[in-house]
Amino acid sequence: MATTATPVRFSTANVNNSAPAQNFPWEKGVPVNPFWDTIDWVSSTQFLYNFSDSERAELPIDPNSTASPDDKVKFLISLLDAKLAREEEAAAASSSPKSLAETKPKVWRNLIFAKHVLQSKLGLVSEAGKSIRALAERFGEKDEVLQQALANQLVAEGDYVVAEKIMGPIVGVLDADLTKASPQAIGARRALLSAVWKQGVERRADAEKVVADIKESIQGMVGTKYEVYVGSEGEELERLLAELKG
Repeated sequence: MATTATPVRFSTANVNNSAPAQNFPWEKGVPVNPFWDTIDWVSSTQFLYNFSDSERAELPIDPNSTASPDDKVKFLISLLDAKLAREEEAAAASSSPKSLAETKPKVWRNLIFAKHVLQSKLGLVSEAGKSIRALAERFGEKDEVLQQALANQLVAEGDYVVAEKIMGPIVGVLDADLTKASPQAIGARRALLSAVWKQGVERRADAEKVVADIKESIQGMVGTKYEVYVGSEGEELERLLAELKG
C-alpha cells in the first residue's frame, strides 16, 4: 500500500495552491501538525533546512506538542546547538583539526543563521546580534541575505542610520538580479523602510517614498510569476506600517 505524503504548508496560502510557485528555490514545505502550526513559516524553514530527511525523522520533536510557541522555538535552538556541537566535534577530530567554519563554511553559516532567526523571533536581541555578526565578519558583504539580516538587527538595536546605509545598495542589487517586483526586493525595501521611518519625523517624507515604492513593486507583480505573492506582500506592508505608526 502506498504511503500518504505528509501534508505541508508553504509561505502563503496562494503558494499552497500553486504547484509552479512551490518550485521557487526559496519555497520549502513545513509539516502540517500541532507542533509546527504555531511556528511561523520563516523560522520553521530556517530550522528544517539544516537537517536531511533522515535526520528530521530522528529529531525528538513531538508532532502533537501543545507547548507554547516560545518554548518550541527555544527547543529548536537547543537542537541546532546540539548539531553544531556534533559538527564542531567532527571537525576537531579530523586529520587536520579545524573549526567547522573552516571545514564546512556553508554548514556553519546555515546553522548559525537559523539560530539568529530563532533568537530574533524570541526577542533575544543580544544573542541574535552575536550570531549575525559572527556571520557578517566571516562572509563580509558577499551575502545579501546576511547583510539584510544584519540591517534588521541594527534596527532592533536602534542603529537606524547604519541599517539604512546597508540596505540602500542591497535594494539595487536585488532589483538587478531578481527584478523590483520580486519578494526579495520588496522584503529589502521593508527593511529599508523600517530603518528610515525610525529615524524620526524629519525622515518621514523619505519613508513615505519607500512606502510608495513598495506599493508600486507589489502592483508590478501582477501578471508575473510572482503574482501569487501580491496579497501576502500587501498584508505584510500593512502589518509593518501599523507597527511603525503604533
